[in-house]
Amino acid sequence: MSPPASSKPLTTKTFDGLQGDFCKDEILVRLIHFWEARNFRQGNALMGVELVLIDTNATRIQGFISANRLFRYKDKLKRNSIYKLSKFVSNPSKKLYRVASHKYSISFTDQTLFVEENAENSERHTQQFRLRHFEDLASMVDKHTDL
Repeated sequence: MSPPASSKPLTTKTFDGLQGDFCKDEILVRLIHFWEARNFRQGNALMGVELVLIDTNATRIQGFISANRLFRYKDKLKRNSIYKLSKFVSNPSKKLYRVASHKYSISFTDQTLFVEENAENSERHTQQFRLRHFEDLASMVDKHTDL
């Protein structure tokens, strides 16, 4: 059973303030999408779950929950739900298989708090599109740098 959503006012922290280290700040996010990451070179072993999160400024960031921590969060993951996220690590963004243009990505730790928030009256961004010129897309073909 999930802990009840807190009655504290919603936070205004965003991903723009990340410094590339452990972040104790609470950030209000919407979980846009998530999927399993598997290593096909090692028998399709589950590495973890990749996430796309968006904050109150419509900033998208890629997140990751490793397979050994997944049991803590798997039942909480619901697309389009709003969460309070804190106590995570921000690392330089991946060079391969990026799904967000933010310079950092986030990784869940043993201390990470990911609590669903009751946001009935909350006006939060639900998605964001990244438009590119054909020339930009043509230069990325078969380089495995962007999804």
